Amino acid sequence: MVIAVCIRRIILDSRRLGYLVACSRRAIATTSWGGMVGVTASRQKEKLWREFFSDPSQWWDCRPEKLNVRYPDFKHKKAQGALWLGDGQNPPWVGEKLAALPPGT
Repeated sequence: MVIAVCIRRIILDSRRLGYLVACSRRAIATTSWGGMVGVTASRQKEKLWREFFSDPSQWWDCRPEKLNVRYPDFKHKKAQGALWLGDGQNPPWVGEKLAALPPGT
């Protein structure tokens, strides 16, 4: 009887653990609004930054009139892309390349 109770508890605990792992994987993979986080978001940010540096004239520089930290530092003029300098997911090379750009670009 004791063995049956222990086996049953192990099965229940492993099911619970499996459910928690599955739930935490979903929570890490997506946000509440459906956007991807983690590696995918970092790749998206890097892609946007590469687009920005390939042709900065296609982006609005919103830093001079920025009144709210939630407002992006750069917005694409036609597409819906937006970039923030204080974003923790920015590639490490962004600061160097941004400093190398001529003023007013």
